[in-house]
Amino acid sequence: MKPNNFYDLFFKEVPRAVIGVRDNLTDFDQELFVIGQSISDWPLDATLIVEGYELTDYLFYPLSSWITVSEKVQRALMRSNLQGVQFLPLRVEHVSGASLPGYSVLNVLEVCSALDVEHTEWLTPEREKSQYPELNIWEIALDSQKLRGKHIFRLAEVRSQVFVSEVFVQSLRTEKATKGFSFIKARIE
Repeated sequence: MKPNNFYDLFFKEVPRAVIGVRDNLTDFDQELFVIGQSISDWPLDATLIVEGYELTDYLFYPLSSWITVSEKVQRALMRSNLQGVQFLPLRVEHVSGASLPGYSVLNVLEVCSALDVEHTEWLTPEREKSQYPELNIWEIALDSQKLRGKHIFRLAEVRSQVFVSEVFVQSLRTEKATKGFSFIKARIE
């Protein structure tokens, strides 16, 4: 029996959305966001500078592995008692100088080796044998046996990819905390 639906988590473009343009974390190891461990040395003055006007629940920061979320998202996940995430406080300041309170960085604490190699669609026949197999994937297939009890995880084989369960998505929808999120249904084998 396959588990409930899972979704690949992406940012959904919103016209005039507030997006990150730079941060003040010059000495912070950004790779800590993709290894699936709690971050204990998060700087208390962590700041993200943004531009744009339309606030979203997922605040996009291009070329980073950050998932910056609104207070509504934090509330939704806490109410649903979903485990596997850490909220790191973040000051968000608009380039105009205005403060945008209530955002934090969502640190995904679980990395799961759930790639179904056989059913994943590859761009070339070398499949996973190439030096950077994640660049050779056309469509990811997840192994249903490895998804039980999971609600949010980074895929070990492609750590930039975050997958969430139906329970995760419904908790955000219940709180009306989905603005800026795109949930693309994952293929489960």
